[in-house]
Amino acid sequence: MKNIPMPLITGSFCTGPLNYIGQQEVQRDIANLKAAARGVHVEELSMTALAPTVMTYFLKNEHYASDRDFLFAIADAMNEEYRTHQPHTDDIPLEHILNILLKVNVGAYSFEASSPRHDHEWQVWKKIKLPDRKILIPGVIGHFTDWIEHPKLVAERILKYASVVGRENVIAGVDCGLGTRVGTESILWAKFESLVEGGRIASRELSGANSRSPSG
Repeated sequence: MKNIPMPLITGSFCTGPLNYIGQQEVQRDIANLKAAARGVHVEELSMTALAPTVMTYFLKNEHYASDRDFLFAIADAMNEEYRTHQPHTDDIPLEHILNILLKVNVGAYSFEASSPRHDHEWQVWKKIKLPDRKILIPGVIGHFTDWIEHPKLVAERILKYASVVGRENVIAGVDCGLGTRVGTESILWAKFESLVEGGRIASRELSGANSRSPSG
C-alpha cells in the first residue's frame, strides 16, 4: 500500500446559469430506497438533500454577480428536488429522548430550541427536573431561516428557560449548523449580534426580578 498516491479531491465550478437536471437520478434514488425497505419493518422512510448554503462549499461561483445571487440560484434550481421529499415534520421530540440525554456524563446539554419544531419544548422542563449542577444551552438563534431574530425574541427564549430551571442553569446557545447553513457571513454575524443584545436584555430583566424579590 506504500507509495500509492491519494486521489485529488477537486471542486466543481458554476460557469453559467444553473438548471436542475437530476429528475431521473432522484427518482432512481427513491425507487432504490423503497426497494431496500421492501419486506423490512420500518416505521417511516426519509431522504435528505443538501441545503443551498452547504452546496456552495462544493460548487464555486464563477458566473453570478454576488454570493447572494448564487445562493438563490442554487435554491431555485434545487426547488424541484426538495419538493420530491416529505415536509419537515419528523424531528424527535425532546421529551422522548430526555431519559437517555440526562444519563450522559456531561456538565451541560446543548440542543436546538429556536426552530419551529422545537421552540415550544422549554415546557418539557416543567415536568422533568434538571439534575443538580447541570446546565442547559438552548439554541436561541437558528439556521432554519435567514431572518434575523429580534433581540427581544432572543431574550424571551432565554427567559422562558430561566423561568423553569433557574437563571444560573441557562447559557444562551445556537441551533446546530448555524455557521454553514445561513445565507451569508453578514447574516451570520447579524444573528450573533442579536444573540448578544438579547442576552443583555434577559440579564437586565432577570436582575430586576431578583432585586424586586423579598429578601429572606
